[in-house]
Amino acid sequence: MKAMPPAIIPWEMMITITFLLLLFLLHSSHAAHVHAARRGSAISERLARSPDSDQIQHWKLAFSDDLAPSGRSRRLPKAVSCRWALNELCLRHVSCRELWTLFRRNCAVDAQNHCRMGNKNDCWQSFEGISWTGLGTCTCAGNNSDCHWIRLQTNYNKCIYELNNDAGWHAQLATAAQFSSRVEEHVEKEEEEEEEDEVQRESVGVDTWTEERHHGHQWRAEEWENVEGERGEGNETERGTVKVDKE
Repeated sequence: MKAMPPAIIPWEMMITITFLLLLFLLHSSHAAHVHAARRGSAISERLARSPDSDQIQHWKLAFSDDLAPSGRSRRLPKAVSCRWALNELCLRHVSCRELWTLFRRNCAVDAQNHCRMGNKNDCWQSFEGISWTGLGTCTCAGNNSDCHWIRLQTNYNKCIYELNNDAGWHAQLATAAQFSSRVEEHVEKEEEEEEEDEVQRESVGVDTWTEERHHGHQWRAEEWENVEGERGEGNETERGTVKVDKE
């Protein structure tokens, strides 16, 4: 039995198939870009800085310094009273008083126990700051109404409850923390290099250090000569100007 000759596809059909394939690929690429843009926009929106963001970070750093040297490393009692944590520890520091105000504003809960937070990151960061006092895990041994009110606003805060049960939010928070850590490492590395450069300048002299520094950073000799030339021309111009003035 003779083999069947391969089917020949008309060139018009080949053009049509090619066009449809390109159209499909372009559509898929566009859809992928749109999805990535929306996802990036959503993450940026959730982690976007608000007017309160800088204040929260400022007061957290200040409160951390206020608690030093014992600070957060100090072991609090196993059963911290909510009333004591707020009134005897937090509100005695200006920094924690400010954090408490920011927490109440950013983790607001209405009368129907609905969370009304406007920015997840601000709510979480402000809560983290006040939690160093024991707020969030505190208890109320008696029937003191103030203590139970504080406990309701912190331990059972609806906004914090929602964030604790939001796996996506914690993933974003972890990613942001990793990025922040890498940035801090980069800044520390640059500061260490600057300190090493300062030591080298003092030990080997400015001229020797400058030459080694330019080689290490792949500076071209002609660029350095151009800089020196421009500096020399500037000096000549200044000398000429002075000479004319004297005449």
